[in-house]
Amino acid sequence: MAQRNVYVFYSHSLNEFYFGETEDHLDKLYKMNTGYYDTLKAITKANDWVAQLVIPCQSKQQAVKVLKHLNSKSSSIYIKNLSLHKGLVDRLLKRFSDLDNVDYKQVFVSPVGEGPLI
Repeated sequence: MAQRNVYVFYSHSLNEFYFGETEDHLDKLYKMNTGYYDTLKAITKANDWVAQLVIPCQSKQQAVKVLKHLNSKSSSIYIKNLSLHKGLVDRLLKRFSDLDNVDYKQVFVSPVGEGPLI
């Protein structure tokens, strides 16, 4: 089974986050910035989306649980804290893990001072 990624993309021009889950977040990001999704108004308002946070999940079930949790929080401060403190992401993955041996070392966060920090 392929790894699923929960992603949080950020648009500077809109000052908005976009959450989702996919196998290939880079392909999704490329498509969002190049007009591939021309009928999705929330996405097409901007072409400056960047990956703020990418969380690798071990299964689609885990990715859906993590995504639901992020959507329920939908706070820029919460996303910023997840981006700055990897330990929070580790705890989040453990909380929604349905596996015993999960490697949480593959979390990507936008480096401090170099990304769309709030």
